[in-house]
Amino acid sequence: ARAPSPVREPARMSTPIFVRLGLWTWFLAAIAAAHQGWLRPLLGPALPALSATLAAGAVVLYFRVRPLRAWADALDARALVLIHAARAYGAYFLVLGQRGEIAPNLALTGGWGEIVVAALALPAALLPLKPALRRSVLATWNVIGAVGLVMLLLSIGRVGSTMSLYLLPFADLPMGLLTAFLFPLLRASHVVLHLRLSRV
Repeated sequence: ARAPSPVREPARMSTPIFVRLGLWTWFLAAIAAAHQGWLRPLLGPALPALSATLAAGAVVLYFRVRPLRAWADALDARALVLIHAARAYGAYFLVLGQRGEIAPNLALTGGWGEIVVAALALPAALLPLKPALRRSVLATWNVIGAVGLVMLLLSIGRVGSTMSLYLLPFADLPMGLLTAFLFPLLRASHVVLHLRLSRV
């Protein structure tokens, strides 16, 4: 049987200025939207739909903007995993659930699910594994992380369809940053990582 191809890590390159400006602009726009209450009219299924739309837009830019794709493809694949350590924000879900500010089921399943994905990201990226094994580990983690994020957004949508006030924290700061920035960025990173690992 043919051995699986190792994860190929292209030569590193510095982050282009247009990528930095784009990310900072997106980040600041997300802060402004949450601070000004612009996300509140979207309470309900439209809120996770916004995250999905922004993620799709980021993926489209990856395919259509060649310099952006070249930069993303030059990143160490492990860096695309390590950014998901930020999903330790799931602990805050548990706090909000105890306060009664978000639905208890969403707090427990979403909170613990995100904590687990964040915890698994560290060994998946940092353990000294052989290249072929690392590819398998990263691919497995990527499936787990992507499914977990999709399920979280679906859960948010279900809660919003019946108890939209429970989504209010996701429309305001600091959680509004998850809706308008981090959720889409993480979702897009799953797609990019899948494409990277799928290439022979």
